[in-house]
Amino acid sequence: MAKSNLNTGLTDIRGKISDWIYREQRGRTVISKVTNKPLREPTPGQQQVRDQFKTAAGYASLVMTDPVLRPIYERAAKEQDKPIFALALADYYKSPVVTLIKSDGYTGKVGDKIVVAASDDIEVASVTVVLRHTDDTVIEQGKTVKVGNGWEYTATTVVPVGQAIKIEATAKDHPGNEGMLQRPITVSSGP
Repeated sequence: MAKSNLNTGLTDIRGKISDWIYREQRGRTVISKVTNKPLREPTPGQQQVRDQFKTAAGYASLVMTDPVLRPIYERAAKEQDKPIFALALADYYKSPVVTLIKSDGYTGKVGDKIVVAASDDIEVASVTVVLRHTDDTVIEQGKTVKVGNGWEYTATTVVPVGQAIKIEATAKDHPGNEGMLQRPITVSSGP
């Protein structure tokens, strides 16, 4: 490879001029010839990634103009010292995580509380809880209410003491990604 010391006026050139591309690489100006490679059709996997990125970029563009979502991402961008668009784009790809289902206050009575802990890289938008029999039929389901750092669900159906059930908590973030945790319990009369 030939090396040359460029005139100081040429060291700041970037981009395409005629059939040459000027770019910086590891602190040096590099000049290369434009290649005219024929474009190949993307593989199905490549096309899927491109389509998903296009959708993610569309979501990030929506965030930039949405009066409800933009302040949420602005706050996170300030905390993380990152651009809003980049955070929204990354959030599109990452699902929230449900880390805990706390059911020690649940005794099968109407009004009993189940607490859920969930997290997301930006913000958990909502959490729903489903109580199921062991054969997966639904006993009851509903939305939770944000209380402090957790989400609280209030039971609406009586479940007999001694019955084995599953508690399922699903967290959803603003792009619509979901994370779920399921916990089997046997209903007891309390501690």
